[in-house]
Amino acid sequence: MLGAIAGSHERPETFLRYSVKCDRVMASRIETAAKKAGLSVNAFVQQHFDAILDPKASPQGQGEGGAVAFSSKAFNPLEFSRRYRVSVPAARVWAALAGHVDADGLARVSLLQLGRDAGVDGSYPQRLIAALVEAGRVEIVKNPVRGQPGTYRIKWEA
Repeated sequence: MLGAIAGSHERPETFLRYSVKCDRVMASRIETAAKKAGLSVNAFVQQHFDAILDPKASPQGQGEGGAVAFSSKAFNPLEFSRRYRVSVPAARVWAALAGHVDADGLARVSLLQLGRDAGVDGSYPQRLIAALVEAGRVEIVKNPVRGQPGTYRIKWEA
């Protein structure tokens, strides 16, 4: 019987599933934290283990010299857009800004470059930044001026 189950019709597993033992109090704390983060419990726990096992894969972490490190691989624009009630293109602009953050915690980038990085055209990045400012995810330190990049401060996810 086991041979039939593991026969040629079974597709190879890409991921393995693990169980974690915890008491009711811990389970309740995990559920509360996941809800606060706007994630499913499974996604929350996965994100936690990703951060433990590979700190570079964490959406935010300390990089060299105290700079905030950002991994676009770990960033989920759909989850971000749902959590902060912004559009998916706005979430991609936030991620593009986060990718430009320097050791001072500021992103200095032109709207043209930001549009390229986020995959949006024209003056759209400026409108998306305005939506992110309204959602409390970005602060404009210095508005972009013709030929000069803007300076932005990212509000990192809690």
